[in-house]
Amino acid sequence: INFLLGSDAFAGLSKWYKIKDLSELVKFIVMTRVGDTSNPDNVAHELKRSIPSLDYTIFEKIASSDISSTLVRNCIREGKSTEQYLDPKVANYIKEHKLYMEI
Repeated sequence: INFLLGSDAFAGLSKWYKIKDLSELVKFIVMTRVGDTSNPDNVAHELKRSIPSLDYTIFEKIASSDISSTLVRNCIREGKSTEQYLDPKVANYIKEHKLYMEI
């Protein structure tokens, strides 16, 4: 299973709940955007110390987009439409399970 995330989220991976369990189940696909000055390779090197099972691929300088997981979560919290960002099945799942409703 591939788990797509941005370089900013990748940098905070060590703080995720049960990250060692998750890292045994997925391969992280790290996307950096044009203008991103982070160094995901250095981050990965540091993460491997605490998460030895970490498997990842980095795609650098992906065309910029105005969408982000933070934007989607904020829309959900504020009761705004996510129709342009999410597949209807995903939106329904989030709504049914009351995900991202609180900070």
